[in-house]
Amino acid sequence: MKVSDDNKSLWICSASERDTIDGYAGIFQFEIPSGKLLKKYTLDNRNGPHLFNDIVFTGSGDIYFTDSRAGKVWRTAPGSDTLQEYAAGYVYPNGIAIDEASKALFLPDFTGLHMIDLNTGQQTRMNHQHITYLNGIDGLYCYKGTLIAIQDSGNQDDRIVQFNYDVKKGLVTKAKTLQSFRKDFIPPTTGTIID
Repeated sequence: MKVSDDNKSLWICSASERDTIDGYAGIFQFEIPSGKLLKKYTLDNRNGPHLFNDIVFTGSGDIYFTDSRAGKVWRTAPGSDTLQEYAAGYVYPNGIAIDEASKALFLPDFTGLHMIDLNTGQQTRMNHQHITYLNGIDGLYCYKGTLIAIQDSGNQDDRIVQFNYDVKKGLVTKAKTLQSFRKDFIPPTTGTIID
């Protein structure tokens, strides 16, 4: 779930995984505070499985979201009633974040952390330079020129970590663990940044 930047609507990713061919995935926009359904986008699983997982907004109103089971990123433009496949070839993409200043879309999947240049569409796998690990990221957020990742290692050291990065070089330049080794972090998933 994400609240729009203008605080006027709530966007929800939803998916049904009861059966491969009977399920569906959807993105729903609800008005705040009335709860009225304003818009919905759905895909069924007849031609392939879908699981809409996480969502991010741009300042211009474009919406990007991950489709974990299809290994894709979808996009919709302001006022559009259609979905556009934006990027593909990922292994269970999960969280998604955007650095508006750098025009970079960040996307974690099972294999690591990827970056998409929003101007050119070029996809880059971020290099961790052996200073950290980048797999297991679920929630992902841009914060003051860094990334905040909620990361599941599969062990007790699940963590919330802050990454500094260099967009031009496709590098993670620094990693700082903010929280780890908590009993309620087995496993951590997503979160929100307040103040």
